[in-house]
Amino acid sequence: WGCSDDRSGCMEGYTGGSHKYTETTKTADISSYEIRDNAGNITTCPVRTANVYVDKIPPICSISLSGTSGNNGWYRSKDVIVTLTKSDEGGSTLAEGYGFTTSPTASYNSTKTTATQGNTQGITYYGYVKDNAGNIGSCNSGSFKVDKTAPTCGNLSITSATTNGLNGNVGCLDNTEGSGCSPSSASFSTSSSKNIDIKDNAGNTNSCIVNVSRKTVAYCSNNYTLSNLKCVYTVDATEVSGCPDGYTENPYSFGYRRCYKVVGTPSYSYSCSFSYVAAEDLIRLETNVTRTFNGKTYYGEYQCWYYQYKVSSYGENCSPSNGYYENRGQWLFNEYENGADVCVFQAIKSPHCSSGIPSGGRCYEYSAKTATTYECSKGTYDSSVEKCIVTEDPSYKCPDNYTEYNDSGYCYKKGW
Repeated sequence: WGCSDDRSGCMEGYTGGSHKYTETTKTADISSYEIRDNAGNITTCPVRTANVYVDKIPPICSISLSGTSGNNGWYRSKDVIVTLTKSDEGGSTLAEGYGFTTSPTASYNSTKTTATQGNTQGITYYGYVKDNAGNIGSCNSGSFKVDKTAPTCGNLSITSATTNGLNGNVGCLDNTEGSGCSPSSASFSTSSSKNIDIKDNAGNTNSCIVNVSRKTVAYCSNNYTLSNLKCVYTVDATEVSGCPDGYTENPYSFGYRRCYKVVGTPSYSYSCSFSYVAAEDLIRLETNVTRTFNGKTYYGEYQCWYYQYKVSSYGENCSPSNGYYENRGQWLFNEYENGADVCVFQAIKSPHCSSGIPSGGRCYEYSAKTATTYECSKGTYDSSVEKCIVTEDPSYKCPDNYTEYNDSGYCYKKGW
């Protein structure tokens, strides 16, 4: 309590008094007291009762987080809601100054709620409040992490191929401020399409499609066309006119058919058999035997000799058609012997061929030249198209956009 004077001012020693209160609230009884101004004027102040208020307690604040909790201490919701809550227990009530920020420097921006933006591997919100007594309170959220983005599919890494398919890992890629993730292992059958789930450390997931196939697409090399599970192409046939298979052309055959082939070696007969016109007129000379007739010696030397007197007049020609012939073997020539009335027929021992015609110590067969035919340097002749048809088995490759793993015959494709 005190003194106030606008003219001469209050006299020192008579200006009132004071008392220090330490309790939160106090009802104070102020007794009568005297005050004076410097002009000597005196005033007596009556007894009074007053309520005294004391607030030494800072206001209280807290920051709450609202979002979907993930794994390993992460939030993985779309947004995390940050809310400032405040209260005053000192009695002076809260003042208008309050707010929160991500900086430890106080800011009274009147913000009570906000939402996190993007992903973060660690962030802290700081809150500040005041009461009407001037006390200041602060709080913070503590550091928290947010990953609200699903991972993406990384590379497909094939580790092995078995008789049942492929084994491998599907890569997992997370954003820069994300929680991180690891590959997912998987096995694939020989022909399958499989969804492989990947997950980051916050629990966000994604699905990656992997397709596996054997090399089942048939293809043909250049010039070939796939037809009825075969690779096919056509080439022109060559026209030929000649001997049948196994025969040789003989340009000097002189009336024989122009194609021939050897069919064996003849066997020989060393006996001679004759048809006799008159037994008393016949002289027969055996093989390797010498005989004398009319003072002349004749030698067989592996030949059959046939002598017969001619009943007809001197000088008549002898010929097989007249009955003078050897009935086995080949008749060669005839002549008059020494001007005598004797026809000489000489017959070589006959070569006998089971097939063919004897000539030069072999048995031959003859054939006429064939009509025009067609030969193929490659493939088989098809008369319906007059072409040579060449076929081969197709090769097999992976379907389009598939990759073969280490020549294993297994093909795979990423579906992302």
